[in-house]
Amino acid sequence: MKKVLFALAAVVALAACSKEQTLVTPQPDAIGFGQPFIENSTRAIDPSYSGNNKLTEFYVWGTANEVAIYDGNKVTGEVGENSVWTCTKKNYWIEGVKYKFAAVAGGTVKTLSNGLPATIEYAANGTNDLIYAENFGDDGNGIVGQAAGDNEAVPFIFNHLLAKAKFTVSTNTNVEGYSYEITNIKIANAYASGVYNVGAETLWTDLVVNENGQAFDAVTVNSVNKTLECANEKLLIPVNDVKVSYTVTLKYGTDTIWSENKTHNLTNDLAAANSYNFKITVNVGEEIKFNVEQDPTWTATDDTTITL
Repeated sequence: MKKVLFALAAVVALAACSKEQTLVTPQPDAIGFGQPFIENSTRAIDPSYSGNNKLTEFYVWGTANEVAIYDGNKVTGEVGENSVWTCTKKNYWIEGVKYKFAAVAGGTVKTLSNGLPATIEYAANGTNDLIYAENFGDDGNGIVGQAAGDNEAVPFIFNHLLAKAKFTVSTNTNVEGYSYEITNIKIANAYASGVYNVGAETLWTDLVVNENGQAFDAVTVNSVNKTLECANEKLLIPVNDVKVSYTVTLKYGTDTIWSENKTHNLTNDLAAANSYNFKITVNVGEEIKFNVEQDPTWTATDDTTITL
C-alpha cells in the first residue's frame, strides 16, 4: 500500500514541475497610405484640386513579390497636413518582401499588367480630372518591407494626365454703348473619350472626337469690362493641333451691327499637366471722324432783283 502511494506522489510532483512555453510573433505593421501630393507642371499655375475640389479619394492597386494584394480598393481622406488616409482593405508589411503600388482617380482601370494598371479608360466631361501615381521604390524594383515598427506610409505623387484650358476675351473700346459678345466658344477637336496606356510610347489610344467639341461659357466685353475670362475652365484629353471656333457679335446697345463666325487652326498642342489660356482680342476699328473740306459759301452771282 505504501508503494502505491509513493508512486502517485511522484506523478503529482512531476506534473507540478512542467511549464508551458508560448512563442509570440510580433504584430506586423499595417500598410498605410500617406499624404498624397498632386504634381503640377511649371506652366500649370493653379492645381485642379484646390478649394472645394480637394482630392478626397483614389483607388489603389498593389503587389507583394508580384502577388496582387490590392485590386482597386478605395482609399479615402482629406488633403492637409497630418491627414489620415484609410483603405477599405487591410494588408501588412512583411520583412524582406518587395511591394509595388499604383493609384488612379477619375478613370476606370481596364486592364492590368502583373497586378498593376496597364490601361485606363476615361470619358471626358470637362470637369472630371484624371490623375495617376505609382510607387515602385527608389530603384523601381519595389519597396522592401522592414521589421515591424520600421515601415512608413506609402507616399504617392499624382500626375495630371489631362490638360487644362480657359479663354480670356479683351477689347480696346472706350466708347460707351458698344459691346462685343463672344459666344459658341469651343475647342472643336476635343476628345470625348480615350484609353490611357501606362508607360507606353503611345500614351493615348482609342480616341473618340467629340462631335460638338468642348464648349465654354459666353463672354461680353465693353468699355467698362475690357477684359474678362470665361466663367469655367475645362479639363481635356491632350490634343494636337488645336482647332478653336467662336462667334463674334458687335452690338450698339441691344442692336446687332454685325456678327461673324471665326475658326482658328492652331499648331499648338494641349499637353498633359499643362494649363493653357486662349486669348481672344476684339478691338474696334478706326474711329469715325468728320471733316469739312471748306467753309460753306454762297455762290457768287449778279445781284438779282425780284419784283413782286
